Amino acid sequence: MTDQQALARVLRQFARTMAGSFDTSHALYDLSDSIVEVLDATSAGVALLDGDDLRFVTATDEQGAAAEQTQERLQTGPCLESIRRGEPVRVTDLRDCHGLWPEYAPTVEEIGFRAALGIPLALDERQIGSLDVYSAEPREWDDEAVNAALVLADIGAAYVVNAGALAESQRTTEQLQTALDSRVVIEQAKGVLAERLGISPDEAFQRIRASARRHSTKLAEVCRRVIDTDHVPD
Repeated sequence: MTDQQALARVLRQFARTMAGSFDTSHALYDLSDSIVEVLDATSAGVALLDGDDLRFVTATDEQGAAAEQTQERLQTGPCLESIRRGEPVRVTDLRDCHGLWPEYAPTVEEIGFRAALGIPLALDERQIGSLDVYSAEPREWDDEAVNAALVLADIGAAYVVNAGALAESQRTTEQLQTALDSRVVIEQAKGVLAERLGISPDEAFQRIRASARRHSTKLAEVCRRVIDTDHVPD
């Protein structure tokens, strides 16, 4: 089921964000969170193309990150397939896909997911990456859910390509590298803060995100302060 009120709220939020300057990494984390809320899914992530390879950039939680890392390591699965086809790929039950993806499907099942939806991120027919949605239970991804995901995927593609009001290929590559570099710093900071406070990495990340929002600071900047100093985000 698709939460239409949540979708409308998310679209208004992204429209306001797009109108001003924005942190691409923060925007892509928001995109992952938004798709989970709108589709009532378990987890979600964003992966971007780096040449011919798909690179994990954001995820809503540690489970989603593990699934995205599996996809990145194996370079196979519904999300990569959606990019190759240029259309959504719906997986109702990963147990039916062991023959198609003999390593990916059982690994993602062990992580805790049974269904997946791969939505290509594309702008002007140029493939940029994928928006990946996961469900803990088998799920029929109906047209309403897929269409909502496509709308949000278009927003994500626009964020990546239009960041800084430049859509040149070189700029897109720079945005990808920035997102990947930020991800490394974010993952390090999550671990450092989690150990420092005795909390889970997901809880640590929520504190970091909240602090970045509260002080209008980029995620990566907050994370570097956590790593380089004894800073604890408020």
